[in-house]
Amino acid sequence: MTLELGILGDLDVRVGGEPVATGSPRQRRVLAALLVDANRLIPQDQLVTRVWGANPPAGVRSTLHTYVSRLRGVLTPTGEATLTRQAGGYTLSTDLANIDLHAFRARAAKARRKSDPAGRAVLLRHALELWRGDALAGFDTEWAAAVRVTLHKERLAAQVERIDALLTCGRHAELIAELTELVVEHPLDERLCEQLMLAYYRNDRRADALQEYERVHRGLAEQLGTDPGVRLRELHTRVLASAPDLAAHAQGSAAPKARAAIPRQLPSAPGVFAGRRAELATLDRGTLTVISGIGGSGKTSLALHWAHLDPNRFPDGQLYADLRGFDPEWEPVPPEVALRGFLDALGAPLETLPESLDERVALYRGLLADRNALVVLDNAHDVEQIAPLLPGEGECTVVVTSRDRMAGLTGARLLTLDPLAPEDARDLLAARLGEDRLAEEPAAAEELQALCAGLPLALGVVAARVATSPWLGLAELARSLRDDRSRLDGLGIGDGRVDLRAVFSWSLRALSPAAAELFGLLGVVPGVEIDRCAVAALTGTDASALAELESANLITLSTSDRCRMHDLIRLYAKETAGASTTEALRRWVDFHTHSAYAVERALFPRRAQIDLEPPAPGCVPATFDDIESAMEWMDAEQENVAAAQILAAESLWHNRVWQIARAMDTYYWRRGLLSERVALWATGLRSAEALGDVDARVLCLRSLSDAHARMDQHDKALLFVERALELAESPEVVAHINYSLVAACDRRGDHRRGLVHAEATLRIYQELGNPALHAQGHMAVGWCLLKIGGRHADARWHCEQALALYRAQGDRSGEAGALEGLGLLAHEAGRFEEALACYEQARTLSVRLGNLYIEAELLEHIGEACTGLGLHARAREAWERAVESFAAQHREREVHRVQALLRHPAAL
Repeated sequence: MTLELGILGDLDVRVGGEPVATGSPRQRRVLAALLVDANRLIPQDQLVTRVWGANPPAGVRSTLHTYVSRLRGVLTPTGEATLTRQAGGYTLSTDLANIDLHAFRARAAKARRKSDPAGRAVLLRHALELWRGDALAGFDTEWAAAVRVTLHKERLAAQVERIDALLTCGRHAELIAELTELVVEHPLDERLCEQLMLAYYRNDRRADALQEYERVHRGLAEQLGTDPGVRLRELHTRVLASAPDLAAHAQGSAAPKARAAIPRQLPSAPGVFAGRRAELATLDRGTLTVISGIGGSGKTSLALHWAHLDPNRFPDGQLYADLRGFDPEWEPVPPEVALRGFLDALGAPLETLPESLDERVALYRGLLADRNALVVLDNAHDVEQIAPLLPGEGECTVVVTSRDRMAGLTGARLLTLDPLAPEDARDLLAARLGEDRLAEEPAAAEELQALCAGLPLALGVVAARVATSPWLGLAELARSLRDDRSRLDGLGIGDGRVDLRAVFSWSLRALSPAAAELFGLLGVVPGVEIDRCAVAALTGTDASALAELESANLITLSTSDRCRMHDLIRLYAKETAGASTTEALRRWVDFHTHSAYAVERALFPRRAQIDLEPPAPGCVPATFDDIESAMEWMDAEQENVAAAQILAAESLWHNRVWQIARAMDTYYWRRGLLSERVALWATGLRSAEALGDVDARVLCLRSLSDAHARMDQHDKALLFVERALELAESPEVVAHINYSLVAACDRRGDHRRGLVHAEATLRIYQELGNPALHAQGHMAVGWCLLKIGGRHADARWHCEQALALYRAQGDRSGEAGALEGLGLLAHEAGRFEEALACYEQARTLSVRLGNLYIEAELLEHIGEACTGLGLHARAREAWERAVESFAAQHREREVHRVQALLRHPAAL
């Protein structure tokens, strides 16, 4: 039965589409409080405060238990949710997609990952459609009011981002009514004022735009005693000057440069936090702060707690990267990798990024130049690692956490974390266990604090151990930990003030066998942040033991059900792993190999398939229904898939190494990860050579050639493809290699040599009798003849043959390429109307396929054909749009070429 749980409006529970009664008003409050933090443990005291306030009546815990029992009767029969009591609190477990709040957040996050503004606007609309009114409507507790304020801010942020995307798409006319309503609700919101001014101006209502500015200016002065911010003042100046760049393009055309997307990368705030008042005040005062301290001192918790205290402090978003600077199992994250993630979050299409690191840094700083955003660089290794990730001048705030003091970082405020003061350590335990538990055995509670030496990581693990053992007294638990400290020899983790190994071991003894086994496996698996499905593959059964590890504070689970482990805990977990982990690691590698290949099949279904050995028993790979879901999975998992390839190479599972290269190839190409693609195939080639598998070696050599060619390393490209040709045995493989040689020669401009290989390709493809390959061969010959010139009729015949074959097979991508070739031939012959018709058809197909790279080139050709027909205004429009597309893809050479045509069209 389908379960729907709603709190974005009044509380609404439906099973199979039918409303279900949820009991008394206070029982409904209990359910709402659980839904807000679904799949997370809510301590009993915290749940009582949410429902009854700060002064609950006597016997409230018994009443709460009654309400929970009744709610189980409502939810559990559906099979879609469970409500359990554990570790001193309650957890409502369900698929987050069943709850409108969490579905809203997931859809909004998905939208923010899209670089296409039209697609982003559609997804944000889908997210906003989940709202039915005021969040938690009808609940009047202090907690509900505070949550309502936060959720309404999230809703407004999504509305603003959707409007930004629609303005970028040129849909200003339809937005004025919506913006006017929002401005009435939020009269001093400068972002909304900015959007309404822009919509007015683009609808030829300049006076209304200026009047809107004056309204906000006056309201800010009267109510807050301040002036509008820099961005709004700049827009006012540009409206006064009728700045040309404010003018809108026609709907559906390429839009002016859009605002950067608003990133929301911060992990969740720590569930429990205590103390650090002076440190929080220091963070309030800094624009660049380094939080330094030993491992386990709570650096990340402090940074995230502070960042979440006021979500409105950074209206232009938050960027976050775990740089793994001191991870015992991983090399620090290269700055270029972290930078690419930031650029993606800011809306810069990864497939069109500039190649050099310096250019990417400049782009990054440009996107942040007029933003008030937060950048958290977590677990940094040294100044060199973070230097490219620092914003330039502007309003951005940067927080760095590191075990290094970053002495060479100019202008930084250093914040060194000491152990928690005794009273703060006690507050942390009390927040986890409740004051009553500590008051029952104060001396034992004090000893537990002392054994942890004020280290938040140790306190958290100890508190979780106590919470999961409510039948044991604190004195007995303290004695157990004290005994472990004397029994174990320590591992050199921490700084000597507290034996973390003893703390972890003490907690580990309370785990079930399944959870203890999973704990060890998570210590040896090379993944960084592991998906629940990958964990199930690791165990060979399921991922249910994750909940027990989270309750023990040994892992953290994100809202997207991804598992992370503190590096010191992972160091200990690796020591506890069983003697044989080979089968589990093989399942983990197989999961990522088969899942990545499912992504490849979704992205490029026409590509020849490879034979993959079945996954190991107990491994269930991911599957995908469409390109979008496949790309989203790989965006999240690419580091783990790359780690799986390295693990497979180290384990001598050579088949999996080259197979992973094949599985990731199209993704890397589409994302513009060119150097990564070279490394991917170089690793694959070494394993193929170790296997002695000629077919695998040829595939790796051909692909490595193409990877080098796309980086303009043409000599290396030819070297690898010629090596492949020497090894080839079957006629089909020889033809494929000749086709690769055509591409390599084309990029070098050696079209006569390319024609030799193209003719060899066509001859073999004809003999094979495969229409798809036959069309490809004709296109290769036609393209080379077109580039060489002088054999116009022959080139046209080959392109027409290719076009007919592509159309017969329904191959739209090939059809677009053949039409482009015929258009170029017609243009060369002076048949401009025919050329224009071919270009327009090819462009329509390219737009449908989402091939923006080719569309930009076709716009350039359309402008050329229009010039030949004397349609100069239309030519200028096409070239202007081509310039915008080339610029968005950072194709500077093409930008300069088309700009020259705009200045001197007669040069054609």
